[in-house]
Amino acid sequence: MLAREVISMASSLEALANMTSESLKMQSAEMVALRTVAMQNRLALDYILSAQGGTCAVIGTECCT
Repeated sequence: MLAREVISMASSLEALANMTSESLKMQSAEMVALRTVAMQNRLALDYILSAQGGTCAVIGTECCT
């Protein structure tokens, strides 16, 4: 009886480990996509700001430099 409980617990733990592994893989893929979108947004913003004379030209007196 104890052996069956140990086997059942081991099976449950293995299933949990597999689900955790799959979840981490999906999160990793989502993070890659998020980084890509963030970089695309940054490039677009840099392009727009440079076309208007740079960050300080757009912000004016509130510029940090």
